[in-house]
Amino acid sequence: MGGPETRATTSLADPELSIRRDLSRLRLLVAEGPDAGKWCAIEETPCVLGSDPACDLPLCDDTVSRRHLEARREADGVRIVDLGSRNGTFLEGARIRDVVVGLGASLRLGRTRIKVAPWEENLRREPSGSDRFGAVVGASRRMREIFATLEEVAATDLTLLLQGETGTGKEALAEAVHQRSKRGGGPFVVVDCTTLPRELVESELFGHRKGAFTGAFSDRAGCLEQARGGTLLLDEVGDLPLDSQPKLLRVLEKRQMRPVGSDHAVDIDVRVIAASRDDLRARVEDGRFREDLYYRLAVVTLQLPPLRERPEDVPRLLSHFVSALSGGQRALEFSLAETQELLSLPWEGNVRELRNAVERALALEKGRALDARGFVREMLRTLDGKGARERISFKRAKARVVESFERAYLVELVQRHGGNLSRAAREAGLDRHHLRDLLSKHKIEIP
Repeated sequence: MGGPETRATTSLADPELSIRRDLSRLRLLVAEGPDAGKWCAIEETPCVLGSDPACDLPLCDDTVSRRHLEARREADGVRIVDLGSRNGTFLEGARIRDVVVGLGASLRLGRTRIKVAPWEENLRREPSGSDRFGAVVGASRRMREIFATLEEVAATDLTLLLQGETGTGKEALAEAVHQRSKRGGGPFVVVDCTTLPRELVESELFGHRKGAFTGAFSDRAGCLEQARGGTLLLDEVGDLPLDSQPKLLRVLEKRQMRPVGSDHAVDIDVRVIAASRDDLRARVEDGRFREDLYYRLAVVTLQLPPLRERPEDVPRLLSHFVSALSGGQRALEFSLAETQELLSLPWEGNVRELRNAVERALALEKGRALDARGFVREMLRTLDGKGARERISFKRAKARVVESFERAYLVELVQRHGGNLSRAAREAGLDRHHLRDLLSKHKIEIP
């Protein structure tokens, strides 16, 4: 199975080529079956899959032959060779012997389904030296790693998928990527997929010609045309109707679209960034999002952390918002000790909710020029609902933060090592039994 993550180096002289080289690393992932979650790297040397324990990817499925198939990298994709298996290897329902497939290909062997997946969809970089990217502020290591990736990705035309809870800054980061790119002088167009009427999705995206349907009294440019020369943000792309997804996929693949009611295709010149509050991979597994469209959008994927998972950023964010929302007339420096009561709140609206709380406190301050501690008390006084009711002690707040960190760290650790607890424990510096106890405590399933 897969080994420890290797940290890639990137040459800024040719960032797109360098990032694509990172993304060219692939793995064979067991998507369904008794061994779901196991994987092996696909290299130029063949990776053999089968029920024989000596295989590179050994499976417990008794419908899989001892040496069932092998996979190896080639210039134009991944070559899959069936090794004379008893029950065969199937691609889209057809039995195959020797075939070259691409990223996202899904194969069936017995009760097991495997797919060609990215080695690591969330690129990891050395943290940026800056504590902000565009309008988004964050000094925590996790945010600075995200900023470092975006600094490189911005210089390319690669498609980007930003995932994270509401209020984590997806649209602000997308706009900052646009502004730093070679398309920065062009339009930045946002499409909210949650508000697109099902019957008008194609018209909104691709445009229409006069008379194409009842009410089409004139030609209208769609969002892809409006964004020509710039960037299109597909916000909450997971809410795009399932029957519209193949049409968007074709447009992105061919770089051409056909407005509704037109007989002629139009070339598109636009960079696409997608954003989602939900995990699109989970939607793929649930059948609510097309896998091929997911891989087209997820060339580079970044998961934005909720505010509760980066509490060390709260003091810096407070100082930033106080200055920005007062027009630079107020300047306050906050410490973790002064903000400990705020850290105990759930912040379900994330950074956006924190900003709103600062704005309310400034409005109610009424010229009193409170110090940092007094300003935090004013914020707490103005908070209501769930946040205000859940104020807890420093000890409890600290325990909540530690628990949140532990779970996030462990999930990532186990996934990175494909469920191999020995390797995961070595990297974390933990006893294997202690690691297993922590996984049990947080109810984390081992792949």
